[in-house]
Amino acid sequence: AQKLRVCFDILQNKIAPKGPTELVVRIIGTDGSTIQIQALGSGTFTEATTGNDIPFTYSISPTYDNETKQVCSYWKQNYSFPAGNYSVEIYQKGLLIGQAVFNLK
Repeated sequence: AQKLRVCFDILQNKIAPKGPTELVVRIIGTDGSTIQIQALGSGTFTEATTGNDIPFTYSISPTYDNETKQVCSYWKQNYSFPAGNYSVEIYQKGLLIGQAVFNLK
């Protein structure tokens, strides 16, 4: 695989502010470490419940209109993804709002 497509739903929330909302995507590779490439926007964020700095792969800012919305984004790096198990975590304001596991063959 040369790039990953990450899709998830942002659920309806009538009291959340409308507009762009920053989300960070953390892709955890087969070796258990976060995939990071600084030149492609990787960095760290502060986890809200522990205060620990957590590495992330990339961030996105989809526009939120208080309705359920599917968001898709892509991560393409300059080397192939090895086969194995990966995890994806989505954070908003330092809180984990979604996660999934997948396997590349």
